[in-house]
Amino acid sequence: MIQSIAATIPRLLAQAGRQEGEIRGIGVSIPGEIDPSKGICLQSPRFGWKNLAFAELLAASVHVPVWIDDDVNAFAVAQRLFGVGRDHHNFAALAVGAGIGCSLVIKGEIYHGSHSAAGKLGHITSVANGRLCECGRHGCLMAHASESYMLNEWQSRTGSSISRDEFASCVEQKDHLALSILSDCGTRIGSHLADVVNLFDPEIIVVGGEAVQFGDALLVPIRKTMVEFTFFSKPELVADWVPSSRARGAAALATQGIFDFEREPSG
Repeated sequence: MIQSIAATIPRLLAQAGRQEGEIRGIGVSIPGEIDPSKGICLQSPRFGWKNLAFAELLAASVHVPVWIDDDVNAFAVAQRLFGVGRDHHNFAALAVGAGIGCSLVIKGEIYHGSHSAAGKLGHITSVANGRLCECGRHGCLMAHASESYMLNEWQSRTGSSISRDEFASCVEQKDHLALSILSDCGTRIGSHLADVVNLFDPEIIVVGGEAVQFGDALLVPIRKTMVEFTFFSKPELVADWVPSSRARGAAALATQGIFDFEREPSG
């Protein structure tokens, strides 16, 4: 991947009509547990990485500062700088896609936790001895409510595979099975999201990830169940996702680093 990024930069510069010397820094968002201060990918089950000095290796290839973080954290940083989060000091950023994560912004800063593993909502055990998750454990929320689960559940019930866009089309057509799958997943996510609200009391929850494409069929049951199980606070749930959100999140990491002189690059 490092070589691919380095090889892609000249093509992107050519498309933008810019020179290599104009690059101030690069941000990379990675699904996994990331130590952003050291620029190390502690682990990424999706890619099979462990203790990879990603930022240092990429910086050596591109000769500019590099900032890395978990992909959901990057989404949260983008929200804090450019999105709904600009108006809030404490908020949560929920992302539902291939995985499920919920980053926390507390007093304007991403909360990474003691071991850079905070926000892993998708790896909360949701079903005892449930489905195998990509992390190697069984029963994680991600294994029972991510976009991959939704599409696989459709296939297991119908015997035919389906793409995200095809599934979204079924949702728009009010297909009973598609709506039922989303209702079940939304309800499951909402019940765990309520625990996040009860523990951290965010002002607002911003929702992103590719599954936002499914709209209210997913968001309404998330919101309804979250409200049902929250103790006191009932934060607003706001969807904010566009196809370029992953790239915007990565860019936000570099933007944050470049314009905050107290921060050092990851590599």
